[in-house]
Amino acid sequence: MMTLTLLPPLAALPEHPVQPLAAEEIAKIVRGIDIPARVEGNWGALTNAASGALVALAERRADRWQPRVVMHEA
Repeated sequence: MMTLTLLPPLAALPEHPVQPLAAEEIAKIVRGIDIPARVEGNWGALTNAASGALVALAERRADRWQPRVVMHEA
């Protein structure tokens, strides 16, 4: 019998910079509200600072992240 190992979603985005988010930033991102970008890159993997879980994939708009794909429920 073969054993399958599931990787976390963040493992599929190795080329994207990671920006950990505080709870108040997560609350904005899951509602589609942009937040300040603190890491470089055109796209960013936004994670929960407390758990490390992927929250969203976001696109840079000037100096802010605009969520494009959200993986976290409000």
